[in-house]
Amino acid sequence: TSQVNSKYSSLFGSNGNPISGIEVYGNPNNLLKSFEGSVEVQFSASWCGPCQTQKNSRIGESGSLRSDSRQTYVYVDVEKQPDLARNLGYSGGSIPQFRKF
Repeated sequence: TSQVNSKYSSLFGSNGNPISGIEVYGNPNNLLKSFEGSVEVQFSASWCGPCQTQKNSRIGESGSLRSDSRQTYVYVDVEKQPDLARNLGYSGGSIPQFRKF
């Protein structure tokens, strides 16, 4: 995780893999530098039907992004990672919520 931009280092465990409740798709290089608008975060929960629909509209069956391959999409489960979600800008309340960095 030392290579990851400090803004995103909390997404990963000591083994370098995303922590529980975090899924990362697309271009991982966007997590190494801070490219404006290249990282989209979806705040979600596993039980939330509209959240899963939004996620599935972005992620193909192969696990790759359906759209711009230069983007990185980060799925944050707000119930499994509430502190991390708040640190990334989750304001509470209804989900799904989205932020672009």
